[in-house]
Amino acid sequence: MREVRRKMGLNQAQFATKFGLPPATLRNWEQGRSRPDAPTRVLLAVIAKHPEAVEDVLRKASQSVHGDRGADWGRGAVQQQLGRD
Repeated sequence: MREVRRKMGLNQAQFATKFGLPPATLRNWEQGRSRPDAPTRVLLAVIAKHPEAVEDVLRKASQSVHGDRGADWGRGAVQQQLGRD
């Protein structure tokens, strides 16, 4: 996974955030402390070959959950609740 992430020019936190993975989990995989399960290995293989396709699916999924506001909706809602709008 490290090679794929580096080819994309991303650090661990950026890669994890972009593809919805916990940063600590990605770190453990890269350091050999644990291995992803079979479905996650399939996802990682698709990311390696077609990262744009995975990004597109995740973006669309986020929009369907949050409407047209997308991923920024959650941050905006939290800021609104805190009175920082």
